[in-house]
Amino acid sequence: MRTKTIFFYILREIITPLAMGLGVITFILLVGRIFKLSELVINKGVNLFDVLKLFISILPNFLVFAIPMAFLLGVLLAFGRLSSDHELTAMKASGISLFQLVPPVFTVSLLCSLTAAFMAIYALPWGSRSFRNTLYEIARTKVHVELKPRVFNDSFSGLVFYVDGMNPQGNRMEGVLIQDERDKEKSQVIFSRAAQLVSDPEKGEVILLLQDGSIHITDQKESFYRKIDFDSYHMRLNIGESLGGGRRIRTMDSEKSIGELREKIKRKQAAGEDYIHGKVIINKRYAIPFTSIIFGLLGIAIGVRPPRSGRSYSLVKSLAVILGYYVLMTATETLAERGILLPWIATWIPNAIFLLAGIYLLVLRGLEKRSRFAEWLAWLLERALARVRVGR
Repeated sequence: MRTKTIFFYILREIITPLAMGLGVITFILLVGRIFKLSELVINKGVNLFDVLKLFISILPNFLVFAIPMAFLLGVLLAFGRLSSDHELTAMKASGISLFQLVPPVFTVSLLCSLTAAFMAIYALPWGSRSFRNTLYEIARTKVHVELKPRVFNDSFSGLVFYVDGMNPQGNRMEGVLIQDERDKEKSQVIFSRAAQLVSDPEKGEVILLLQDGSIHITDQKESFYRKIDFDSYHMRLNIGESLGGGRRIRTMDSEKSIGELREKIKRKQAAGEDYIHGKVIINKRYAIPFTSIIFGLLGIAIGVRPPRSGRSYSLVKSLAVILGYYVLMTATETLAERGILLPWIATWIPNAIFLLAGIYLLVLRGLEKRSRFAEWLAWLLERALARVRVGR
């Protein structure tokens, strides 16, 4: 009965800061995107519902990282409060060891790992594809709406359109003039008797099929003029630029499922091309969600703090662990990209190192033994916390 009570008590202590931390961390990671999405509504006139779809689509990409980070912060805050209020001391006096507090932490960490794994393996590719498709539909609709007869339009970077006439559907035009300034050294003016818009969703482009016209090219550097007559001319429009993105809307590796990435790796292997990056992405999809379990062990081991220390002590600890993990992960990924380490070894090295550190520190805490290495780390954290306080 006592074990069950302790289990649910620790569970409640973790879940509250975990939920709050997840909200705060997700907001911090998303704040840049939120401003950009708000700009679509304010400056570009995009429908609020479409912007909400874009927001939901990008959430999995950030939750994969936010969930382990929030869980670590939740465990540190929970055990920090228990130690500062002397509740851990009272539990130890009642015969409850630190090892008996592991099951509730492990339960939550397992749930966080499974959730993060679902986000990384299934939700992230879906979200990326959904974001691309939604952005394409918004931009494609915007192209049809903004190209109006007898009105100059500069929605596309470096391009100015003028259309003399247009059919009701908005895809067939007559008397088209285009000023093309995308090449800084060469200026082009295109005249066309007729034109038609054709969508290419796979590449995120709208192709403008120009018929019976001429291209007038002026080279500013070489100081020459050239005229080219054509019966048919295809101009590709990057519709991502019409929303201020400035980049092509295309399918990235992050949008692909595990199966699609493996197929791409097979094709690159057959063609003799570099395929290491794809293998690194696949292994990261499995490795990053596992960090919740590792951070759970570390959270218990380093969550106990001096009674007089505040919550900022736990915050500094969590930042130090997260920074150390992601610096190590970035370093090993670089080694894999250069062919020094195998991709699966490179992506799992940070997990292995932090897992061993977590088990080692947890055993030391549970047996109430001291470690010079652990004391040195604690001294570094104390110094960092002191600097933070002085900075205030």
